Amino acid sequence: MEERKIMTDYENEGEKLLQKHDKEKQREWEEQWYKDHPKFAPHDNLGISGKNEKKWSNGDSDLSTWYESYTKRKHIVKGKYENVVMFENSDSDAGCSMDLSDWTPSEYFSSTIFGGLYAISDLTKLCVKNISLPSGNGDKVKVKVVGKFAGIQEPLEPCECMSCASITFSSYEVTIHRAGMDAILCSMTEWETTNYREQVLDAMRKTWAQSLDATIYSELSTSGAEEMDISPLSCTPFISGSCCSDSSLINLYNGLNSAIIDLRENNYDPDYIILSPSVGAILRRLQSPTSVFGNGIVQFDSDARLSKFMGVSVIEYNGATKCTSSSGAKIAIVLDSKYAVTVVFGQPPKFEFERSASCDSTQIVWNSYYGVSELDVDSIRIISNA
Repeated sequence: MEERKIMTDYENEGEKLLQKHDKEKQREWEEQWYKDHPKFAPHDNLGISGKNEKKWSNGDSDLSTWYESYTKRKHIVKGKYENVVMFENSDSDAGCSMDLSDWTPSEYFSSTIFGGLYAISDLTKLCVKNISLPSGNGDKVKVKVVGKFAGIQEPLEPCECMSCASITFSSYEVTIHRAGMDAILCSMTEWETTNYREQVLDAMRKTWAQSLDATIYSELSTSGAEEMDISPLSCTPFISGSCCSDSSLINLYNGLNSAIIDLRENNYDPDYIILSPSVGAILRRLQSPTSVFGNGIVQFDSDARLSKFMGVSVIEYNGATKCTSSSGAKIAIVLDSKYAVTVVFGQPPKFEFERSASCDSTQIVWNSYYGVSELDVDSIRIISNA
């Protein structure tokens, strides 16, 4: 009887607000009412509120419990999006200041895909990251990169005024495009099974990371940056003989070393090298009895992956050009990540469900909005086979 009275009071009050055509007050009232009476809050089978509002503070739903467990197991960065992607430059060029805290996740599934990007993406970490909240498909976003200061003015006499020399900004235009994925669920019961749901989300996150990495690599490799030629590589995996008859090893060493030095002498600070695992394998085939690479010039991590060359971090990217002796093949990229390439995220990503009664199925759709572009091509060097 008590529950019926509570619901009757709810319906009567809601009807009053509805008759006043004040949807905002009705929404606020409903939210407060459900906070005061959580037992009556509408939830569908996914544990999401009937309004499809999946708030971070919703710790009572089964979905929230699953999300906390899933993000820990998958090493997913969660929280507000500016924390997820660590934006270095938050100017949106929209004409007014925007608070990145407004760009918060609207629901769990987009967050697991977006936040998990950094756990598996190879190349996103080397991008200058930006955000433009209102930008959607086809919109143009201007990205500003800090240039070099004019320098110190000296010597100066007492009361001598300095000439005005402010720091310069280079502006680059990036086009936002829409990218998405969809799939058909023939049974929502399967989706509600944690293992199946996680497999789908894992696949979607990996697919997006691979696509974004491929776009970043394409921008760098086709940027028109200066190419430094070396003698064509020999990709034979095992080299016999004593040190130092492996000409490919020496040529690759010389090419990478020259690119690093060239960037440094042009006032850049190269911090990343991108090459494929098969090209990286050349730096692993160090001949005995002694190596030409002493004193930590080539470093490996605990999993025997290349980690550094001449103090510069190495990314063994599966999508990079595989080892080949073909003339003109771009076999390695050296860059200063503060100036080389940007990724701009536009409108927040959306994860939606659409039920098809006639097909007895549910379509899941994920849309994201972003753009990738090379920036200062002088901060990039490409090692190619002559």
